[in-house]
Amino acid sequence: MKRTLIALAIVLPALAPRPASAQVSIWLQRGVSGYAGALTFGASSTATTFGVAGGYSYEGYLELDLNLNYINYDKDSFAGASVHAFAVAPAVQYHPLKQSAEMPVSLGLTAQVAKLFFSSSDLDSIDTSLSETDLSVNASVYRFVKLTSNIGIIPAGGVGVTHSWASVSSPLGDVNNDDTSISLAFGAYLAYIDDAGRIWGLVPSVTVNIPTCDRCDTVTVFGLELGLIISQQ
Repeated sequence: MKRTLIALAIVLPALAPRPASAQVSIWLQRGVSGYAGALTFGASSTATTFGVAGGYSYEGYLELDLNLNYINYDKDSFAGASVHAFAVAPAVQYHPLKQSAEMPVSLGLTAQVAKLFFSSSDLDSIDTSLSETDLSVNASVYRFVKLTSNIGIIPAGGVGVTHSWASVSSPLGDVNNDDTSISLAFGAYLAYIDDAGRIWGLVPSVTVNIPTCDRCDTVTVFGLELGLIISQQ
């Protein structure tokens, strides 16, 4: 049992999918404020996530977000135990560069804190609990491409760093672990503008989480987001 608990603590930081952050500013031009809501989904070899996200952008460059995710972990990832988690992740974004006639691309910077609340009847039966907190920062580059009068696409790519603090508490004692991972993300923001000026967005994405520890495996997350963005022209 002790080996199992230690193994849980070791793999925990590398397993947690990072909660998707709401995106508002990426859809808006400089000087245009707006807000958005989205449904998110993510799947990897270690977990499946379902989430909701919301955010507000001030003039297309300063943004505040709140992201809520339910995470269902694969049993093999936790030595056969059934483990779930609820993640609360506020984030702030800053977009210092916006695409224009002089500037070919836009730049976005994001900082996010995520707190994970775990639940598991299997672990409760042996008086064991898990906890984790993540701090993430990332930078992304994107460019809007107009396809028709009301349809466009925004290819985007980014790199990020996440540091995780995780612990296992049990009758055998507490085991703490922290780790850092690097993420590479690629997405395509598909936009449709309806007659009322609302933006309907569909975003397929791929994120590769690369841990810096030798014992951890690289995890690839396939994501999908459906959102509604309302600008305040």
